[in-house]
Amino acid sequence: MQTFNTFPHATVIDTTAFLSLLWQNDTNHLRAKAQYERLLDVHAKLYTSNYIVLEVDNWIQEHTKGEIFLDILSSTKGLIDVVYIDRNLHAQAIQHLKSNKESDATVTDWTTVVLATRLKAKTFSFNQKLANMGALLIPFGE
Repeated sequence: MQTFNTFPHATVIDTTAFLSLLWQNDTNHLRAKAQYERLLDVHAKLYTSNYIVLEVDNWIQEHTKGEIFLDILSSTKGLIDVVYIDRNLHAQAIQHLKSNKESDATVTDWTTVVLATRLKAKTFSFNQKLANMGALLIPFGE
């Protein structure tokens, strides 16, 4: 598993980090909140993808019938940029998915890894599977 103990200039926020931030009962909530605050303190450039936004929004709607995640995201006042997955990045993710059939990774998992690689970013996630796929994960201190 690859993890780094430094804060990146660029960080992609994954579904698991968002869900941990949003739900106080999540086992990683306090760690997620502390990590997010550290990223803001060091003025890290924060990204997520439209695939992650949809995945988080679907989870919110399915489990809480609550707010639309885009409304929550817009409340960050531009601190998190949403990157729209283009045809090329999607195709790269599909290629990885097909090459790693034994993995239980999803298209969204692979788009996250490919996007982070493209941005030379680390990934804020509690999904250890992403580390096995080549992502450099934060938070650390497991």
